[in-house]
Amino acid sequence: MMMCMRTLFKSFAIVAASLLVLSILTTVTLAAGGTSQGPGNSGQMGMMGKSGGDSSGLMSQGGGMMNQMQEKERMRQMIGETARLGLFGGFNQTGPLFEGRFLSFLVNETSGSLTNYTVATSGGSEMLFAGIGLKDFVPGNVSTMGSLFVEEDSSVSIVVHDNPVALLHVSSNRSMEGVNFTLGPGMSAVILPRSGNDTNTSFALVSGTGVQGVLTAKNGTLLSESSAVGSVTILANASDVMFRMKPALARGHMALDDAVQNAITNGQVAGEFSLTVRNGSAMYDLMQYRMGFGLKVQQAEENHLRLEVSSSEHAGKVVIVNLDQGTFDTRTGNDMIITLDGNGIRQTQNPLDVLSASGSQDSEAVYCITNTDHGSQMLVYIPSFSTHVLDLSSVSPLASVLSIAGLLAVLGAMVAVGAAASLLLRRKG
Repeated sequence: MMMCMRTLFKSFAIVAASLLVLSILTTVTLAAGGTSQGPGNSGQMGMMGKSGGDSSGLMSQGGGMMNQMQEKERMRQMIGETARLGLFGGFNQTGPLFEGRFLSFLVNETSGSLTNYTVATSGGSEMLFAGIGLKDFVPGNVSTMGSLFVEEDSSVSIVVHDNPVALLHVSSNRSMEGVNFTLGPGMSAVILPRSGNDTNTSFALVSGTGVQGVLTAKNGTLLSESSAVGSVTILANASDVMFRMKPALARGHMALDDAVQNAITNGQVAGEFSLTVRNGSAMYDLMQYRMGFGLKVQQAEENHLRLEVSSSEHAGKVVIVNLDQGTFDTRTGNDMIITLDGNGIRQTQNPLDVLSASGSQDSEAVYCITNTDHGSQMLVYIPSFSTHVLDLSSVSPLASVLSIAGLLAVLGAMVAVGAAASLLLRRKG
């Protein structure tokens, strides 16, 4: 009996020592990797500035700089991947024609106006706007970066995103700016009543075959005019004008797309961020829906994303994050860990709980994850704004067990089992 007990205690000692060594190694590994800076600190963050916070570009992980040719090739590959996944694409230019995966248009070099603004739908291409023009606009720089097209003069910027919602954003340093939207064939528009939550903003519902979107004039007005030949023009008079349509190419759930569109119109959503990570590089697309909203990427890698979010508006807002399955593994069985300033937040299975949230306490932060065609969409409600750090990670069950907490739990269980076995053997003896 004494020999059995010695053998048993030796076995437990070996197991405990092995677990302790593994725990130390894991701690060292985490400490070494925890301070590494992600692409947001060293990579190319693209067009901020006049575009009002909208941005897009390639972020390269640390560990070697790419030359200009390598970077362009890497961007081309990443744009192809993000377009294939339906997150966003990138523009190709042929003379005045700019073509993307989700939309295309022509640019008039003299006036700077956009014509034949055509979007991709499940039933084919539809000309959404025959023309988009600005009064007193003197076209200067025209540039593209990733999914973004930017045209600007000294006072005004026109930003277009090649993505499923075909976002168009016009912002001006002047207090009021006249922007004309002439509808394409078969398109119609209805000026909506002002929202009860935002009485200074005007909205117009634009719709046609396979297309439904909202034109927004923040702190301004919208008027509809019909010409003698039957064309309809929406006159937007505001310093900030935005058009966003519901994703025409299926990305998720139609009911959720409707709810998200309504929440953006009502001012509940501050911004939307889409990301794809492959082989140490990250390609992103950021859309700003509220003035003063800011977002910076602190770290982006497979199954881990850390964002700094801020807003000049103190009231709580929702942030949307779109990720493909290769970037974030959200399959059933994996643990999702989402924290706000290092504190865990509540999860709900109903996205409407997030879109309708209105609490102001930190404890009222809430998030929801829904599956899309190729990945997931995360809605996160942040109760009050200044500057926060939002951290998202996906951890497999095995990784959870091999974490420090998991190792300590296993070690504790082994010690408990060992004590119980020792007690049992003593009783038998």
